Amino acid sequence: MNGKDLFGKLGGTTAQALVVAGFLLALLAPLLPRYQAAGAAGAKAEYEKAAGLVDLDLELFRKAEEAKLGEGAADPTFFGQQQEQQAGLRRAVEKKKEELETKHRVAARKRAMIESQAGASGSRLYLLIGWLGRLLLILGLLTLTLESDGMRQKVLLLILLVVLFSALTGVSLGFEAQGHLGSGP
Repeated sequence: MNGKDLFGKLGGTTAQALVVAGFLLALLAPLLPRYQAAGAAGAKAEYEKAAGLVDLDLELFRKAEEAKLGEGAADPTFFGQQQEQQAGLRRAVEKKKEELETKHRVAARKRAMIESQAGASGSRLYLLIGWLGRLLLILGLLTLTLESDGMRQKVLLLILLVVLFSALTGVSLGFEAQGHLGSGP
């Protein structure tokens, strides 16, 4: 091949780099949605943790305040005073709830959770990356096939055909690492 046509310019090391880059992009594209889903799950866990801490602290505060009111309830009080004490307790609990939500940054964590869930559900970038990876892989293999001769050309042509058919049928290259720490199912 001469260096004036497209495949002549892509020959040699460039074609090998295209094959490697295409293969890596095709393998890594399916991992992007899982990475985004893991981020959304982490944000949801942070929000739930903060909300749980607020609820726990609020329940402890409510019990302590009710215990204080219970000590003072031994003396005879009027019905109006009891209602006033209950209203004061509700106001104190609401104030404490706002204070705890600010302390644990519940609103910010909920916003982060919603944004990460929306980002994970709406992203289709991995499809473009997978398509680009297949394109680079096909282009690199085609260039190497046209450059080579003999048995090497036949092997590369077979690999190229497998990649082309998998790209046409939608079969994607992917790998998944799964494991368990400790005793698990």
